Amino acid sequence: MTWYLDLQDEQLPFEMPEDTAGRTVYVFNVLARKVPSETFLEEMSQYLTTSGVTAQIFVGGQTDIPAGDGPYITLRQTGGVRGDHVQGKVTAKIERPGAQVSVRAKSPRTTKSLAHTVHKLLSEIRNKELLVPAWATEQVTVTQKRR
Repeated sequence: MTWYLDLQDEQLPFEMPEDTAGRTVYVFNVLARKVPSETFLEEMSQYLTTSGVTAQIFVGGQTDIPAGDGPYITLRQTGGVRGDHVQGKVTAKIERPGAQVSVRAKSPRTTKSLAHTVHKLLSEIRNKELLVPAWATEQVTVTQKRR
């Protein structure tokens, strides 16, 4: 579990040009204040899923979105801002990562409605622990060949 002080919206969802599959796209950005973790996007994905969002959610910027009608949600990490430090400590006590949330679907009404639902759900994160999905914490083994 990862503790979140809050997750702040940077703006309301706004419409972007249609994607290459002709789907309507709405986008908004968020900024979190949370304890450090390497699974920020995965935590948001898990939170949305457990909150009842049934759209397929893709995590990361190198994701191929299917050609279907959707709806699809994409979570991409942005730069965020410098974390909150404690005197005498090198690493941030509270990190402040950012993310871009994109919602796309063939139906403009579905896209707009889902974007506002996701925005509302994420904006409600205040003083809350979010689960880290099991698939996000799988151990990766790296082997080195000896020369």
